[in-house]
Amino acid sequence: MDIGIDLVKIARIEQILTDQKLVHKFFNASEITDNLESLAGILAAKEAYMKACGDKLEWLSIEIKKNDLGKPYIVGKINTRVSISHDGDYAVAVVLIIN
Repeated sequence: MDIGIDLVKIARIEQILTDQKLVHKFFNASEITDNLESLAGILAAKEAYMKACGDKLEWLSIEIKKNDLGKPYIVGKINTRVSISHDGDYAVAVVLIIN
C-alpha cells in the first residue's frame, strides 16, 4: 500500500489559466472547468498519485473524474482511492494505491 498527499494553492490555478500551453500541459479536456477549486483539487490529486507511485509521469496520462455520487477517481487505476478537499486558499488530495 502506497500513499501520496499534495497541497495546491488555488491562486496557482489562476496563474496556470493565463497560459493555454500550461492548461493543456496539466489538464485533460474532460477535466477543464471554470471552478478554480476543482481544478486545484485535480492538480493536487495528479501530483499525489505521482508521489504514491514514486514515478514522474506525464500529467495528461492521469485523468481524474467523478462518479455518479461525486466521488473522485483516477481513470483506469482500479486499485486506487482518491480524496480531494478544498477550503479557502488551498486544495488537498490524498491518493492511496492498494497493492
